[in-house]
Amino acid sequence: MPERIELTPSQRRRCNRLIKRLCANYDDGNCLLLDDGEPRVCPQTISYSLLCRYFRNAVLPADKELYADIFKQRTYRCAECGAVFTPNSNRQKYCTVCGKRIHRKQKTESERRRRSGTLGTEKSLKNQGLQPPIWGNAYQIPRSLKIGG
Repeated sequence: MPERIELTPSQRRRCNRLIKRLCANYDDGNCLLLDDGEPRVCPQTISYSLLCRYFRNAVLPADKELYADIFKQRTYRCAECGAVFTPNSNRQKYCTVCGKRIHRKQKTESERRRRSGTLGTEKSLKNQGLQPPIWGNAYQIPRSLKIGG
């Protein structure tokens, strides 16, 4: 049995709003799963701990920020808008809304460079004093840049 998870008052209020909005077993303050002929109060709405397995597995994951807050998961701030989000990978630096927009912008810029004929590699190589590779050979370093030669 998992350890008992205590909720703060603000987490409890957010959970209750989520239950009233999304829980399929919630009916005017009563729990349909516990109904045995007479109505039973939903225990999750009156408790400061995480009791209901249905709520934990089906309803709570809908609010990723609250889920991360309760289960002490790592959260990041979006590099673009500053919103708090739970990352899907360790490299994610934008929230899902900004991530789509930034990806589209980067893809558009990449296509623009590709269609113009330069991807920027020749320019950066010339600035470093290197020449683009000849088929199959590595980058050729000018003699002036070679050490000990």
